[in-house]
Amino acid sequence: RNQVHLATTTLMQLFCVIATHTQNYPLANSLAAAHEAISTEIMEKSKVAISDPTLQTQMRMIFFQVQTLPRKIVKSSRDNLLEAASYENPTMGAERSAAALASLDLLSSSVKHGSSSTSDRAGLLLDAYFDSKAHLLGSLFNQLTVQAADKAEGILSKIVLILQHDIIVHPYEIFILRKFPGANAAAVMETLPFFDPAAVQMRVTKFLASHLPNIRTKVKSVLVSIAGTTASALGQIRQSLYDKTDGIECQRALNESNPFCTWDDAVSAVVDVPQVLSHSERTTSDRKFSLWSALFSHTFSSLVHSLLTTSFHSVHAKVVSTLRTSLSQAPALSNLLPHEAYRNTMRIATDLDQALLKVSDDAHELLVHAEEREESERRLRQSLYVQTCEILGRLLCEIRRIVTEAKGRESDGTRELIVGRLCHFLKFRLTSLPTLLNPDSSPVKNTSTGMISYMDLESAFSLADDNEDGLISFAEAMDATESAFSGTQFHGSEMLRGTLLLSNTSKTADGKEAYVDVTLSELMLLTARGLLHGKGTYSALGMVQHALDGIVTGCFEKWADAALKPSVQRLSDKIEEFWTTAVTTTDAEWQSFHGSSSPTATVSPFDSISGISPQTVGFVLNASFIMNQSTTPADSLTPVPSDEYAIALGIPEGTVPTLTDTLRWTLLFRSLHIFVKAWSDSLSKVEAINVNSTAALQFYLDVTFVKFCFFDRNQHGLGPFGERVEPSLDKLVQKADGIVSKTCSRSTLLSLPSKVKDKHDHVDEVCDLFVSSLFGSRSTSAMVAAAGEVDLGGSSNFAHPFFYSPLSSARRFPLLPIQTDRTLADLQIKSAYKKDKEGQDRNKESIGGSVMSSGLGFFSSMLKKK
Repeated sequence: RNQVHLATTTLMQLFCVIATHTQNYPLANSLAAAHEAISTEIMEKSKVAISDPTLQTQMRMIFFQVQTLPRKIVKSSRDNLLEAASYENPTMGAERSAAALASLDLLSSSVKHGSSSTSDRAGLLLDAYFDSKAHLLGSLFNQLTVQAADKAEGILSKIVLILQHDIIVHPYEIFILRKFPGANAAAVMETLPFFDPAAVQMRVTKFLASHLPNIRTKVKSVLVSIAGTTASALGQIRQSLYDKTDGIECQRALNESNPFCTWDDAVSAVVDVPQVLSHSERTTSDRKFSLWSALFSHTFSSLVHSLLTTSFHSVHAKVVSTLRTSLSQAPALSNLLPHEAYRNTMRIATDLDQALLKVSDDAHELLVHAEEREESERRLRQSLYVQTCEILGRLLCEIRRIVTEAKGRESDGTRELIVGRLCHFLKFRLTSLPTLLNPDSSPVKNTSTGMISYMDLESAFSLADDNEDGLISFAEAMDATESAFSGTQFHGSEMLRGTLLLSNTSKTADGKEAYVDVTLSELMLLTARGLLHGKGTYSALGMVQHALDGIVTGCFEKWADAALKPSVQRLSDKIEEFWTTAVTTTDAEWQSFHGSSSPTATVSPFDSISGISPQTVGFVLNASFIMNQSTTPADSLTPVPSDEYAIALGIPEGTVPTLTDTLRWTLLFRSLHIFVKAWSDSLSKVEAINVNSTAALQFYLDVTFVKFCFFDRNQHGLGPFGERVEPSLDKLVQKADGIVSKTCSRSTLLSLPSKVKDKHDHVDEVCDLFVSSLFGSRSTSAMVAAAGEVDLGGSSNFAHPFFYSPLSSARRFPLLPIQTDRTLADLQIKSAYKKDKEGQDRNKESIGGSVMSSGLGFFSSMLKKK
C-alpha cells in the first residue's frame, strides 16, 4: 500500500511480458496496449517465443495469481487519497498522493477498457483527487460535533493541515510545478499527464469557495458550546488555530521547509483569492490571503460578538433581578435603615462593575493576539463600546420603569430612595466605563458611512416629543428612529426593538408595547451602533451620566415628597386655620389666643408675638429629622478616589457631590418648594386686606424665618436647585412685606428688621442642635461661659448659654368656665356649716364610746377600731 506506484509499474512490466508471448489474456493485452511506452521496451527485450508447454503453464498460473492485483492497487490508491497526506510529514506527503494518482492513471484502462486523451486523463485525475479530499473533510465534519467538543481542537488542526497541504501546496507541486520532495518523484511524474494550470486553479478555488463557508458554520456551532463552559478553553483553541495558520512558526515551516516552493507561490498559482473571499466577508486590510483570515478570523469575531451579546444580556437580567428582589423585601420608609440601603445598593453597583470587567477580560482573552493585536483589538473595542452602550441603555430604561411602575399608587418613598442610591453609585462606581466607553473606540473611528449624528437623532426626538416632557412612547421612538436612520444601512425600528430585547409580538396584557417610554439619552445609547459619537456631553459616557443624573434627581425628589407628606398635611391644616383666624379676628382677640399671657397689658403688635409659629418650626425640624433618618456616615465619603478619576468619568473637576450632599440638596429644595406652595396657595384664597396686623406680622416672621434658614443659615447651599426656588420664595416674601406695610403702623415698620432678626436668632440658637445636619453648624457654636460659670438658661449675661430654655408657647390655654352666681360668701357659709356638722358628729361618738369602754373592756376597744 505504501508503494502503490512501484507495484503498478512492476505489474505493468509483467503484463507486457505476458502480452508479448501470447494474446490469450485480454487484461494483459489491454494494459500493455494502453501504455505503449512501457510495452515497447519490454517487447524489444522479449524476442524469443515460448513454445515450451511448461513455461506456458507457468505463465498461465502467474497470470491467474496477479490478475486481481490491479483492482487491489486501485483500491489502495483510492484509500491513500482518502487519507490526509499531511498528517505525518506534510512536506513528503505530495509523493504519496502523486503515486496514488499515477497508479490510478496507469490502471485506468482496466476500468475504462481503453485509452483516453491526455486532457481527459488529467480531468479524471483532478476529479478523483478533489473528490477524495471532499470526502475526507466530510468524515472530519461528522466527528466535529457538540458532544465531542473536547476533541474540537485536534479535529480543527487536521482540517487546517488538509487545507494547507492537501488542497493548496500539494496540488501546486504535483499538477503545476511537477516537482516535490521524494526519492521516486521523477519516476512518478513521468507517468502522469500534463495538467492545465488554469484548470487546476479553478478546481482549487471552487473547492475552497464551497467548503470554507461550511467549515465556518460547523466550527461556530461547536465553539459556541465550548464558550458556554469557559472562556479560557475557547481562547486556547483560538490561539492554537492561529499558530497553525498565521503563526510565525507555521509560516516559517510553509516557506522554508519545502525546497521547491513556498506558501505564497502556491497560493498565487492555485487560488483565485477574490473569488474565494467573495463567499465570506472581505477584509479591508492589506494582508495576504491566509486560512486564518478567510476561515477563522471572522468566525471568532462574530462568535465573540455573540458571546458578548449573551454575556451582557445575562448581566442585565441579573442586575434587574437583584434590584427587584431588594425592592420587594425592603421595609417601609420609616423602618428602612440607611446603612442597609447603602450596603445593598453598593453591592449591586459593585457586582455590575465586576461583571462588565469580566466580560471585557474574557473577550480580550478570546480575540486579541500579539501577532494581530492592532486589528483584532480595534474590532473588539468597537464591539465592546456598542454592546456596553446598549446594555446601559436597556438597564437605565428598566431602572426608570421600575420607579414608574408604582405610578397611580401611593408610594412611601422606599423604592425611590433605593433606586436613587443605586443610580448615584452607578454614576461614580463603575470603574470599567472609562475604558469600555472610550471615545476613541466608537464606530466613528472606523467609518462614518451610513451613520447619523447626535443632532439628527435629537431633531427626530424633538418632533416626536409633543408635550416636551423629555419622554416619548415606544411607538413614537420607533417612528423617530426609523425617520432618523432613513437612507442608511440601519433599520431604526428593528435596531431599537432588538437592543430592547423585544420581539415583534412583545406586548403587555392590555395590548400595549412593553416599554412605555424612553428619554433622549436612553435612545442614543440604544442606537449606538448607527450613531456618530463625539466627546464630552455628546459621548456615550456623557449620555450615561446625564441619564443617571435625571433618574437620581427624579427619585430623590419623589422620596422627599413622600417623606415630607405627613408634615406637609399638618402644615397645610395649620396654615388654613391661621388664615381663617387672621381674617375673622381683631388684634386683641388674636393676641388673647396667641400673644402675651396678660391680655390686658398694653403691648405693640410685634411684642405680643411669642416667636416663630409652631407649624413653621415643626416643619423645619421634621425635614432635619428626615435627613438624619435617611443618611449614614458612609454617605459623606467622596464617591471618587481622585479628581483624575472623576475627569475620566466625564465629570468636571471639583463638582463631585457626596450622597449626603445630594440628599440634603433635594430635601432642602422640596421642603422649600412645598412651604412656598402651601403659603402661596392658601394666600390666594383669602383677602389679605382683611388680615389683622398681628397676624400679618406673624406671617411675615414665618416666611422670613424660612428664607433665613434656607439661604442665610444654610451652610451647604441648594446645589443645582438654587435657581429653581429662590424667585418663588422672593415673591412670597414680597407679598408678606406688602401685607405688613398695609396693616401695620409706621413705628412698627421702622423697628421691624431688628426685632425680626432677634426672633430668628433666638429660634436658631435653640434649634441649632437639631437642624445642624440639614443647614450645617453655626459660625459660632454654643460653648461654656467664661470663668467656668455655666448659664442654665435663666440669665441673659452670656451670649452663648450652655443650656437653652425651650421655646415659649405660641398659644395661651383658656381657663375652664365657672358659675357666675357662686360668690366667696356662699363658699364661706357652706364651709362653716360643714365644720359645725362635723363637730356634732364627734360629740355623739364620744358619748357612746364611754359606755362601751366601761362595760365591754377589751371588746369595746375592738369596736372602736372597727
